[in-house]
Amino acid sequence: MDNFSCFKCPELVRSRSQIVFGKKYNDYDIFIIGEAPGINEDKLGIPFIGKSGKILLDELTKNNILNYYITNIVKCRPEKNRDPTFQEISNCKPYLVAEILTHNPKILFTLGRKSTEAVYNLFGLKFDNISVESGKINEIIFKNNKLLVFPTYHPASTIFNKKFRAKFKEDIKKLSNIAGI
Repeated sequence: MDNFSCFKCPELVRSRSQIVFGKKYNDYDIFIIGEAPGINEDKLGIPFIGKSGKILLDELTKNNILNYYITNIVKCRPEKNRDPTFQEISNCKPYLVAEILTHNPKILFTLGRKSTEAVYNLFGLKFDNISVESGKINEIIFKNNKLLVFPTYHPASTIFNKKFRAKFKEDIKKLSNIAGI
């Protein structure tokens, strides 16, 4: 996918520096899915390297989760860090599906409202809201493979909300346990 070009979302094409694809960290069964690249990710082409990425990486490391693949539902940075639109998510859905099929993970760990809702929609799950869904584990079958879909809060939402931060930490610990780490 690295030599790939996309022009489906004119507003994102105008504002992006590059398309930000997923990144593999060692061998993995965990597939972490965020919402969209931020400004740092757009500049360097690597997902989750900004402030949210540091929060995520710190918690993953504390729980000895060192092997994972990380990506976003939308591959281009929305201007002013706005939420991706339904159409942008829809346009990127085939690329997310291709990533899942290529990498064949066991756990889809979704970060935040938009990524959780998009993944739930992809697999026909009913999405309520992230506060209700955070920490719930859904077992699905996708292309004859069992997958666990496990949502949590986006790391950015935990910066100013201590309740979300505590739940996020609890969910990462739970992720470590279900992954057998």
